[in-house]
This record gives sequence, C-alpha cells and structure tokens, in this order.
Amino acid sequence: MSDREEATSFVIEQRDKIEIYTGDKGHVVLKQDSYTGEESVIWIHPDDVAAVIRYLEAARTEAYEIRKQGAGDA
Repeated sequence: MSDREEATSFVIEQRDKIEIYTGDKGHVVLKQDSYTGEESVIWIHPDDVAAVIRYLEAARTEAYEIRKQGAGDA
C-alpha cells in the first residue's frame, strides 16, 4: 500500500445523536436513541447541571487518556 493510500485510510466511529432540551416540568433532558432503537432518557434538575458538567469534563479527560493508551497498544 502506498503512503497516499495509508494517509487517506481512517475509521469513522458511530456516534448516536444526543438530544438536549428543557422538559415541561423544568428539568434538563438528555435523550439518545441507539442504533437498536432503544431510547435512553436522563432528567437533570437545573440545580445539578453545573455539577454534571464538571463530572462530564473529568470523565472526558479520563476517556481521552484511556483512548490514548489503547492507541499506543495497537
């Protein structure tokens, strides 16, 4: 395989759509439909949104480290 062919080869990950909206009871709602058609819904009280964001940011940092380690193993 030539260098050009290797440079244009890549993997596109499946990422399911996440819908975020305000529910009629005043909660922040996260909804995601999986490729299997199953629906996941999370209702978050507005007072908890800032804490959830902090936890998500920490989890993102950890997830990138895990992905980085996994890429090094390949």
